[in-house]
Amino acid sequence: ASSWFVTTLPQANNVNLTCVGRVFDRYLSYAQAFTPVRVDPLEISTEDLSAFAGDLLSASADTGDGEASLSLVSNVASVLGGTDASRRRLSAKQELIDDLMAHTISAASLVGTGSSAAAATQVLFTVSTLTGDPDSLSESSQTGALGLLSDVVGGAAGTGFDADTAAATAATLSSLLSASLFASVAADARRSLGAANADLGGQMAGTVGALATGMIAGAYGGQNRSVVTDNMELRAFRTDCGTRDAAFRLFSGTGVANLPASALDEAGGGSCDADARRRGRSRRRLLDGEPADVDVKVAQLKNVHASEGDGAVSDLLQIELGGEGATVKVDNLAEPIVFDIPFDYDPTLEAGYDPGIRTGTCYNRSQVLSFDCDVPTTFDCGESREVTLPDGSTMTFEAPVYSGDGVPLDVTVTCPAKTAACSFWDNATSSWSSDGCAVVASTASGVTCACTHLTEFAASTTAADANYFVDFQPSPGPTPAPTTVQPSLAPTSQPSPGPTTTAQPTTNKGTCECLAAAPTKTITPAAKSAIYGCPRICSLSD
Repeated sequence: ASSWFVTTLPQANNVNLTCVGRVFDRYLSYAQAFTPVRVDPLEISTEDLSAFAGDLLSASADTGDGEASLSLVSNVASVLGGTDASRRRLSAKQELIDDLMAHTISAASLVGTGSSAAAATQVLFTVSTLTGDPDSLSESSQTGALGLLSDVVGGAAGTGFDADTAAATAATLSSLLSASLFASVAADARRSLGAANADLGGQMAGTVGALATGMIAGAYGGQNRSVVTDNMELRAFRTDCGTRDAAFRLFSGTGVANLPASALDEAGGGSCDADARRRGRSRRRLLDGEPADVDVKVAQLKNVHASEGDGAVSDLLQIELGGEGATVKVDNLAEPIVFDIPFDYDPTLEAGYDPGIRTGTCYNRSQVLSFDCDVPTTFDCGESREVTLPDGSTMTFEAPVYSGDGVPLDVTVTCPAKTAACSFWDNATSSWSSDGCAVVASTASGVTCACTHLTEFAASTTAADANYFVDFQPSPGPTPAPTTVQPSLAPTSQPSPGPTTTAQPTTNKGTCECLAAAPTKTITPAAKSAIYGCPRICSLSD
């Protein structure tokens, strides 16, 4: 007799297998034999692997065995390691991952991730294997993976995750943060994809928070759990009365510097006075006002809400409080929570930094001047401006309609200085806000914030309006006509004439004569400046 079976194994190095065969008689006695099996790496193209996997997955789906399907998906995905150089092969790889992701989502609904920690772990490890190469993930696979993670992690947060599952889940989220939908300044692009993808940033942040909740579930007071990846650092603390005064920081230095008692009370912590502690030790069940453990969860991740030009300059800092596998909303605190947000060094935020002065010229009204200030600064030449005359007086003046048609305007701008600010992501308006937050201190590489609520925060920069000085270009002073020296005649006996004077043009004292623009107009002389001479323009009156 003979028997055949087909199985798949995850790709790995130095795999050794031993097959054991047993033959039983009617009395259940048996003879057995051992045969070692050599395992060779699978050399197969992406196209052939896709066809092979399709047959296996179809057969597995027909049985309704979700666990077998997940195991098969993980094994096939492990063979996909590496990045194909060919665009055609990359496209085939993306199609296969799309197919595997669809089977994973289908199988997850069969294994009961909400009721079984083992099933949730299997799903999370399968998704982690599929998302190992972010460059091979299509937008469909990215949204599918994040949606599945959100459901599974959120559903299992109350029961908790072991360290390996938490690390695998964090690695998956980090890989998705490196994929195309979460590339830098991609928030606007996600919103352009429609409502289904507009809030992927919120979904990512929510999944990170749920992971933190699951990491600390089951811990004792005073313990903490942490995980670090390329795009994310996450740390969860379970506080008791002896650890509530601690600073809750990440290894990078980011985190809570001061957590007031009112915030812990808001999260259900209760009083930690001596009497309450004694009562708590003598009873199994806490009474009103007695101390309870409070979870403090701090996460720093790639800023999933940032978009170009919104002023955000840091990663996203997420701070949450809770307990018993849940997160509590903290808002309108009487005493603010103080925390630090670092960002890349910016010399323009140094104390005493001078942003400088820039100049430009409006030759016609269609121009918009752009100045190379640290903060983008422009000047619209088409607007009427108040200009300063050489004698210090002012008048309203406009740039010429066309270049060369009149007197240009000289524009001098004092560039605006930047300052650090504290912002949070307002889910109601899908925009950054600073309500309830204030800057305690700032440097060129970080800001300390005090806020009366908890959510997702980021450091940002603001700038005041630029100051402009507008003047028109003065005309040069009159150039004297050259004089011609005639050759002297031979001396005669005629007496020398008396001294002569050259007739000066009629002028008003301290003013300049101006050429009339039209024969019917009378010119009002303008004041003459010792520095600028006569201006090119003068007031006209009938």
